[in-house]
Amino acid sequence: MNVALTIATLGFYSPWAKVRRAQYFHRNLRVAGAGFDFDANPWAILRGRALAIALLVGVQLASRTSAAVSAVAGLLFVALLPWLVTASLRFRLYHTLHRGLRFSFHGSVAEAFRAFLAWPLAAALSLGLLLPTAIQRRQRFVYAGSAFGGTRFESAVALGAIYRLCFGTSWIALGSAAVAGWATSSWLSAAGHRIGEVAPDAAGAALVAPILGGGALFVAGLVVAGAYLQVRLHNLVWNDLRLGPHRFRSHQTLGACLALQLGNLLGVVATLGLFLPFAEVRSARWRAACTEVVPGASLDEIAAGTAQAQGAAADELAEIFGFDVGF
Repeated sequence: MNVALTIATLGFYSPWAKVRRAQYFHRNLRVAGAGFDFDANPWAILRGRALAIALLVGVQLASRTSAAVSAVAGLLFVALLPWLVTASLRFRLYHTLHRGLRFSFHGSVAEAFRAFLAWPLAAALSLGLLLPTAIQRRQRFVYAGSAFGGTRFESAVALGAIYRLCFGTSWIALGSAAVAGWATSSWLSAAGHRIGEVAPDAAGAALVAPILGGGALFVAGLVVAGAYLQVRLHNLVWNDLRLGPHRFRSHQTLGACLALQLGNLLGVVATLGLFLPFAEVRSARWRAACTEVVPGASLDEIAAGTAQAQGAAADELAEIFGFDVGF
């Protein structure tokens, strides 16, 4: 329905589709018997989206003027990135409610600059040695800067655990590359012995198959490495997250994650994309089933704090430029 109305209105309905989609997932996610809600105003999102599109068009037109103007436009976007991240998180969390209380975000633009620009740059300059630190700082900025009612979240994920996670992910990727290289070499060697026995026009095909097979093995290994990083990082962050006396527990497993991804992929391919909404629901349901709240007291004791309304422009800019920093 959302897709049909968005197409029929040439995209004008997309803010309402976005709110309806968010409300569907929020209202079907329940903690202690109560669901969440999302109350953003579609008109505000439409205005923000119009501003975001205008800015995007301006950047594209400026980039065609000259290389210097394009470079300046790029630098301006990088300079705006910390504000975009901070404002996007404030908008999304402010309009997320549970049991009548709003979430909120209290991170500063300076903290966003360090988490999304300074530390990633340091990681690149250190040839990846500081990448785990950059990951920890980004996770801490997003989670520890958030609050529910008048209570701030506390994120205490250990740096050593993230280093071990990155080390394990690297070994999976390198091991996959080694296995794929060995398999490709073996298959090419075997194919070389058979080339003399087949027709000349089939010789090329005999060499292509081993290369494609080795490439498929390498891609499969990268998928496993990515799923391993995703699952372990989610578990690390949520198992070390606190909200006052309450804590959280996440028990995602690599096998279940890979089975979910494979099932979703097969469903989407077999139905030419029609299975995509079901895939999103299956993924959301699995993540929710693997995450639980361990209350240390009554949830009613969390006092409502004051959260000021935030504009939607930054959230739409973040979405158009391709990144999502939702909680």
